[in-house]
Amino acid sequence: MIRNSLFKKWLFAGIWMVVIFFLSIMPIGGGLNPNWPRTGHFAEYAILGALLGRAIAATWNIGYIVCSAYAILAATAYGILMEFVQLLAPWRSFSIEDMTMDFFGAATALVVLRLLGWGKDGVHK
Repeated sequence: MIRNSLFKKWLFAGIWMVVIFFLSIMPIGGGLNPNWPRTGHFAEYAILGALLGRAIAATWNIGYIVCSAYAILAATAYGILMEFVQLLAPWRSFSIEDMTMDFFGAATALVVLRLLGWGKDGVHK
């Protein structure tokens, strides 16, 4: 049962990473709200940060702050990777601003989760 739960947590994070990959290589239509790319990055990586935080917490017995730091680092690293992938697509571009939104999305999600009680009293699984 524990292994199944652990597998599911990593599976959800992995599936979300695949979704982000496909969103990262899709052409951006001209009719989008100009703020959407930044908002989209923030939301995508907030979800990824939360999913990675849960998976990391279920895998290793580490404290909330360390768990959150690893999740933020992993989500941000994936965001940087996706920006480099976008260099290969002529219809997309590399953006430091997008990477910044990726970081803030992941960090904000983990702060909000903490405020909602995740990680208190050592319970963060």
